[in-house]
Amino acid sequence: MTPSSFRRAPRRHALALSIPLALAAAALPLQAAAQQDTTTLDRITVTGSNIPRTDTETASPVQVISREQIDRTGKTTVGEYLQSLSVDGAGSVPKSFGNGFAGGGAAISLRGLGAGSTLVLLNGRRMAPFGLADDGQKVFTDLSTIPLDAVERIEVLKDGASSVYGSDAIAGVVNVILRSDFTGAVATVSYGWSDDGGGDQPKVSLTAGTGSLAEDGYNAFFSIEAAKTDAIRLYDRRNRDWIGTGDTRPWGYAIGGNLPGRITGGGTGAGGGPTGAIENPITGRFESLPGCAGLSDVTPQDPAGGCLWDVARFRDLSPEEEYVNFFSRAAFAVGDAGEIYMELSAANKKTIFQNTPSGVSGAWGYPGGPVNASDPGPGAVVLGPGHPDNPYPGTANRLRYTAFDVGPRTTYNDSRFMRLLLGFKGTAGAWDYDVGYLHSGTDLTNERTGFLRYSRVKTVLEDPASPVGWWRIGDDAGLNTQALYDYISPRIRATGRTRLDILDAKATRSLTDLPGGPLGLAVGAEYRRQSVLLTPQSFTDIGDIIGLGYSAYE
Repeated sequence: MTPSSFRRAPRRHALALSIPLALAAAALPLQAAAQQDTTTLDRITVTGSNIPRTDTETASPVQVISREQIDRTGKTTVGEYLQSLSVDGAGSVPKSFGNGFAGGGAAISLRGLGAGSTLVLLNGRRMAPFGLADDGQKVFTDLSTIPLDAVERIEVLKDGASSVYGSDAIAGVVNVILRSDFTGAVATVSYGWSDDGGGDQPKVSLTAGTGSLAEDGYNAFFSIEAAKTDAIRLYDRRNRDWIGTGDTRPWGYAIGGNLPGRITGGGTGAGGGPTGAIENPITGRFESLPGCAGLSDVTPQDPAGGCLWDVARFRDLSPEEEYVNFFSRAAFAVGDAGEIYMELSAANKKTIFQNTPSGVSGAWGYPGGPVNASDPGPGAVVLGPGHPDNPYPGTANRLRYTAFDVGPRTTYNDSRFMRLLLGFKGTAGAWDYDVGYLHSGTDLTNERTGFLRYSRVKTVLEDPASPVGWWRIGDDAGLNTQALYDYISPRIRATGRTRLDILDAKATRSLTDLPGGPLGLAVGAEYRRQSVLLTPQSFTDIGDIIGLGYSAYE
């Protein structure tokens, strides 16, 4: 007998013996069950239906996640946990995506159908959308406004529910159900960090409540959490070989887009570099201006004469953020079967995301049409005939330049969220009813630095009568004044505002028992008013911010 067959034989015997043992073991509970009363599961309102039932009776698949399951993962936010589920697909909005249309928000995309098609509820009712739309058009609920320690369970309806909730539930529904009738106090302190540097995250939270609704006739509790997360910089990842670095050539990769500033196509085209590259009026080719060694630490450099630079020097992997989330609930018993309740939520989140410096060329759009500052023509950015850094004086020559001297483009988001719910629920005869009014809103301020005003860049590069003088570039940038930088790169701003008001009432009852379960009836009505407003970034309505298009909606 070979060693392999010797190992397999006991497995066969063990399997054969397990069959009668399992049958015998199964018979014992059946006999005991016959002598006991049947256990009746409590019926509750499960996501996807207005009729109370158990979560095993739903027509659509509902995944119920308990608080204990969340705690075992070590996740620190609701969004972080939900985005780890297999049902989350393409189109979600991670909080680390600070450079996106909706930087600072967090959203889940059920079944890959998008955050705008996934409805998020808090205790079965809606929340006001985030102040910025994903991709500039898809509004979504920001998961980062929900305090994790207040969560009792999460129900995920993994099917379309537009017939119950509307078209924004095509992908499914996430219902975050918070604690109720909580007594006592729980405080937590945590600290997270990254082994490679950056991303440190201290967090504190407190949840406390008093009173029993059944015994004292009231209950009130609150949960508050505060946290700060440091940014993770690309340059913090230099010790991981080629991952996160700009120069991948030592590992056999092409230059690609990791090292901008190269001159391509035999010198006929150029990417913007920290020295600036200017078009030779005789050959039509771009040539880098001197000073690369003092502005870039990338070696070896471009043999074609460009000035390669590393994007990791400026760009963030994950933004810096700090937030405070608050939730409170109070309930008071009225008579034997009534309850008045109130919920109040508030959150404030600030994020800072840093990206590469702006170039002086490119193409972008605004209501008046496209702007092209790269191709030859009147819109091109050029060094004027009299500019002191122009190696071909007397002629205006096209310029490619990455403004290291201005600094990185940085986005600051400040989001303020609130939600107030007042309601009354109870039982009248055979009917269970719930009436509520909800008001919720988000106010967001989006500010950016490091972006360049197109018209003023042309002025300081072309016009000797510029009110702040010439903009000296590359190796001579140290000659510029702060007044010049304030002139060409002002702080720009956009604001977002969302509002949600809902008045709803519903009543349910059981009509009769059928072989497959009780037949229920639900009736209700809802009035909902929602508004979304985003003002355009400063000067984008006239196409005057290089590389930044116009975006606004109402």
